[in-house]
Amino acid sequence: MEQNGKKAFLIVTIARTMGSGGSFVGKRLANRLGCRYLDREILLAAALRLDRDPEALENLDERHLSFWERTRMAYAFGVPESPYAPPPVTVDDMDLFDAQKEIMREAAHRDHVVIVGRGGFSLLKDEPGLLSVFLHSPMESRARRIQKIYKLATREEAIELIEQSDKDREHFVKAAAGVPWKSPSNYHLCIDTGRTGTAVAIELIHVAALEVARGLEKPDEGP
Repeated sequence: MEQNGKKAFLIVTIARTMGSGGSFVGKRLANRLGCRYLDREILLAAALRLDRDPEALENLDERHLSFWERTRMAYAFGVPESPYAPPPVTVDDMDLFDAQKEIMREAAHRDHVVIVGRGGFSLLKDEPGLLSVFLHSPMESRARRIQKIYKLATREEAIELIEQSDKDREHFVKAAAGVPWKSPSNYHLCIDTGRTGTAVAIELIHVAALEVARGLEKPDEGP
Protein backbone atom coordinates (compact mmCIF):
# COMPACT_ATOMS: atom_id res chain seq x y z
CA MET A 1 0.00 0.00 0.00
CA GLU A 2 1.15 3.52 -0.74
CA GLN A 3 0.29 6.75 1.06
CA ASN A 4 0.81 10.00 -0.83
CA GLY A 5 2.84 8.09 -3.40
CA LYS A 6 5.11 6.52 -0.75
CA LYS A 7 5.27 2.96 0.52
CA ALA A 8 3.55 2.38 3.86
CA PHE A 9 5.46 0.32 6.43
CA LEU A 10 4.45 -1.78 9.43
CA ILE A 11 4.83 0.26 12.63
CA VAL A 12 4.35 -1.37 16.02
CA THR A 13 4.36 1.07 18.94
CA ILE A 14 4.60 -0.29 22.48
CA ALA A 15 3.54 1.87 25.40
CA ARG A 16 4.21 0.21 28.74
CA THR A 17 4.13 0.52 32.48
CA MET A 18 7.52 0.05 34.12
CA GLY A 19 8.10 -3.60 34.95
CA SER A 20 5.60 -4.98 32.43
CA GLY A 21 8.36 -6.10 30.04
CA GLY A 22 8.00 -3.51 27.28
CA SER A 23 11.63 -3.47 26.17
CA PHE A 24 11.96 -7.25 26.42
CA VAL A 25 8.81 -7.77 24.34
CA GLY A 26 9.77 -5.07 21.86
CA LYS A 27 13.23 -6.47 21.14
CA ARG A 28 12.04 -10.03 20.62
CA LEU A 29 9.07 -8.94 18.56
CA ALA A 30 11.35 -6.89 16.30
CA ASN A 31 13.58 -9.94 15.82
CA ARG A 32 10.62 -12.13 14.88
CA LEU A 33 9.21 -9.59 12.47
CA GLY A 34 12.57 -8.60 11.01
CA CYS A 35 11.85 -4.98 11.97
CA ARG A 36 14.15 -2.24 13.14
CA TYR A 37 13.91 -1.79 16.93
CA LEU A 38 13.83 1.71 18.42
CA ASP A 39 13.88 2.49 22.12
CA ARG A 40 16.95 4.09 23.65
CA GLU A 41 18.26 4.25 20.09
CA ILE A 42 15.87 7.19 19.61
CA LEU A 43 17.53 9.05 22.48
CA LEU A 44 21.01 8.29 21.13
CA ALA A 45 20.07 9.51 17.65
CA ALA A 46 18.52 12.65 19.13
CA ALA A 47 21.66 13.33 21.17
CA LEU A 48 23.77 13.01 18.03
CA ARG A 49 21.45 15.34 16.15
CA LEU A 50 21.55 17.88 18.98
CA ASP A 51 25.30 17.41 19.51
CA ARG A 52 24.68 16.51 23.15
CA ASP A 53 25.89 13.81 25.52
CA PRO A 54 23.19 11.07 25.70
CA GLU A 55 23.73 10.73 29.45
CA ALA A 56 23.00 14.44 29.91
CA LEU A 57 19.65 14.01 28.13
CA GLU A 58 18.66 10.79 29.90
CA ASN A 59 16.83 12.51 32.76
CA LEU A 60 14.76 14.57 30.28
CA ASP A 61 13.46 11.49 28.47
CA GLU A 62 9.70 10.95 29.09
CA ARG A 63 9.79 13.06 32.26
CA HIS A 64 7.27 15.45 33.82
CA LEU A 65 6.87 18.76 31.96
CA SER A 66 5.75 22.23 32.95
CA PHE A 67 2.43 23.73 31.79
CA TRP A 68 3.89 25.72 28.92
CA GLU A 69 5.97 22.80 27.77
CA ARG A 70 2.86 20.62 27.77
CA THR A 71 0.97 23.23 25.77
CA ARG A 72 3.64 23.46 23.12
CA MET A 73 4.01 19.68 22.86
CA ALA A 74 0.28 19.12 22.59
CA TYR A 75 0.19 21.74 19.84
CA ALA A 76 2.79 19.72 17.93
CA PHE A 77 0.22 16.94 17.53
CA GLY A 78 -2.59 19.23 16.32
CA VAL A 79 -4.35 22.51 16.96
CA PRO A 80 -5.76 22.61 20.52
CA GLU A 81 -9.46 23.27 20.99
CA SER A 82 -8.95 26.35 23.16
CA PRO A 83 -6.83 29.39 22.21
CA TYR A 84 -3.61 30.06 24.06
CA ALA A 85 -0.65 32.42 23.96
CA PRO A 86 2.44 30.65 25.33
CA PRO A 87 5.62 32.58 26.02
CA PRO A 88 8.83 31.61 24.20
CA VAL A 89 10.21 28.32 25.47
CA THR A 90 13.87 27.40 25.08
CA VAL A 91 14.56 24.33 27.17
CA ASP A 92 16.52 21.16 26.60
CA ASP A 93 13.58 18.79 26.86
CA MET A 94 11.65 20.64 24.13
CA ASP A 95 14.64 20.29 21.81
CA LEU A 96 14.81 16.64 22.75
CA PHE A 97 11.10 16.09 22.16
CA ASP A 98 11.24 17.74 18.73
CA ALA A 99 14.30 15.72 17.72
CA GLN A 100 12.81 12.41 18.87
CA LYS A 101 9.53 13.19 17.12
CA GLU A 102 11.38 13.81 13.86
CA ILE A 103 13.49 10.66 14.25
CA MET A 104 10.44 8.45 14.84
CA ARG A 105 8.62 9.85 11.83
CA GLU A 106 11.64 9.43 9.60
CA ALA A 107 12.12 5.83 10.77
CA ALA A 108 8.45 4.98 10.22
CA HIS A 109 8.61 6.31 6.66
CA ARG A 110 11.77 4.39 5.81
CA ASP A 111 11.36 0.85 7.19
CA HIS A 112 9.26 -1.54 9.27
CA VAL A 113 9.80 -0.59 12.92
CA VAL A 114 8.99 -1.48 16.51
CA ILE A 115 9.03 1.66 18.68
CA VAL A 116 8.90 1.59 22.49
CA GLY A 117 7.48 4.57 24.38
CA ARG A 118 7.76 8.31 23.69
CA GLY A 119 4.14 8.79 22.65
CA GLY A 120 4.65 6.90 19.40
CA PHE A 121 1.10 5.57 19.44
CA SER A 122 -0.23 9.14 19.06
CA LEU A 123 2.52 10.68 16.97
CA LEU A 124 2.08 7.98 14.31
CA LYS A 125 -1.67 7.47 14.66
CA ASP A 126 -2.41 8.41 11.05
CA GLU A 127 0.04 5.89 9.57
CA PRO A 128 -1.84 3.08 7.76
CA GLY A 129 0.61 0.46 9.04
CA LEU A 130 0.30 1.33 12.73
CA LEU A 131 -0.40 -1.29 15.39
CA SER A 132 -0.41 0.36 18.82
CA VAL A 133 0.04 -1.77 21.92
CA PHE A 134 -0.17 -1.08 25.65
CA LEU A 135 1.50 -3.48 28.09
CA HIS A 136 0.60 -3.40 31.77
CA SER A 137 0.83 -5.68 34.76
CA PRO A 138 -0.24 -5.77 38.44
CA MET A 139 2.05 -3.93 40.83
CA GLU A 140 3.24 -7.06 42.60
CA SER A 141 4.60 -8.70 39.44
CA ARG A 142 6.10 -5.40 38.29
CA ALA A 143 7.82 -4.89 41.65
CA ARG A 144 9.34 -8.39 41.52
CA ARG A 145 10.66 -7.78 38.01
CA ILE A 146 12.11 -4.34 38.78
CA GLN A 147 13.65 -5.46 42.08
CA LYS A 148 15.44 -8.24 40.21
CA ILE A 149 16.53 -6.14 37.22
CA TYR A 150 17.86 -3.24 39.30
CA LYS A 151 19.07 -5.45 42.17
CA LEU A 152 17.14 -3.43 44.73
CA ALA A 153 17.26 -4.40 48.39
CA THR A 154 13.53 -4.17 49.10
CA ARG A 155 10.16 -4.45 47.40
CA GLU A 156 9.33 -0.97 48.67
CA GLU A 157 12.24 0.53 46.72
CA ALA A 158 10.97 -1.13 43.56
CA ILE A 159 7.43 0.16 44.10
CA GLU A 160 8.70 3.69 44.71
CA LEU A 161 10.68 3.57 41.45
CA ILE A 162 7.68 2.21 39.54
CA GLU A 163 5.26 4.78 40.91
CA GLN A 164 7.56 7.65 39.96
CA SER A 165 8.06 6.20 36.48
CA ASP A 166 4.30 5.82 35.98
CA LYS A 167 3.73 9.40 37.10
CA ASP A 168 6.39 10.74 34.73
CA ARG A 169 5.08 8.76 31.76
CA GLU A 170 1.50 9.79 32.47
CA HIS A 171 2.52 13.45 32.46
CA PHE A 172 4.66 13.03 29.35
CA VAL A 173 1.92 11.36 27.28
CA LYS A 174 -0.66 13.90 28.46
CA ALA A 175 1.74 16.65 27.41
CA ALA A 176 2.78 15.09 24.11
CA ALA A 177 -0.52 13.63 22.95
CA GLY A 178 -3.20 15.29 25.09
CA VAL A 179 -4.74 11.93 26.03
CA PRO A 180 -4.71 9.71 29.15
CA TRP A 181 -1.74 7.36 28.92
CA LYS A 182 -3.56 4.26 30.23
CA SER A 183 -6.84 4.70 28.31
CA PRO A 184 -7.56 1.50 26.30
CA SER A 185 -9.14 3.58 23.53
CA ASN A 186 -5.65 4.82 22.58
CA TYR A 187 -4.47 1.35 21.58
CA HIS A 188 -5.32 -1.50 19.26
CA LEU A 189 -4.13 -4.08 21.81
CA CYS A 190 -3.90 -3.93 25.61
CA ILE A 191 -2.17 -6.90 27.26
CA ASP A 192 -1.68 -7.78 30.93
CA THR A 193 1.74 -9.44 30.89
CA GLY A 194 1.31 -10.40 34.53
CA ARG A 195 -1.50 -12.68 33.41
CA THR A 196 -0.27 -13.84 29.98
CA GLY A 197 3.49 -13.72 30.45
CA THR A 198 5.79 -12.02 27.95
CA ALA A 199 6.01 -15.02 25.61
CA VAL A 200 2.25 -15.04 25.00
CA ALA A 201 2.25 -11.24 24.69
CA ILE A 202 4.89 -11.48 21.95
CA GLU A 203 2.84 -14.12 20.14
CA LEU A 204 -0.36 -12.07 20.32
CA ILE A 205 1.32 -8.93 19.01
CA HIS A 206 3.14 -10.92 16.32
CA VAL A 207 -0.09 -12.39 14.97
CA ALA A 208 -1.77 -8.96 14.97
CA ALA A 209 1.25 -7.33 13.31
CA LEU A 210 1.28 -9.91 10.52
CA GLU A 211 -2.39 -9.18 9.86
CA VAL A 212 -1.67 -5.45 9.64
CA ALA A 213 1.27 -6.17 7.32
CA ARG A 214 -0.95 -8.30 5.06
CA GLY A 215 -3.39 -5.41 4.82
CA LEU A 216 -0.57 -3.17 3.60
CA GLU A 217 0.30 -5.62 0.86
CA LYS A 218 -3.17 -5.51 -0.68
CA PRO A 219 -3.25 -3.41 -3.87
CA ASP A 220 -5.07 -0.10 -3.69
CA GLU A 221 -8.53 -0.31 -5.23
CA GLY A 222 -9.34 2.10 -8.00
CA PRO A 223 -12.37 4.43 -8.05
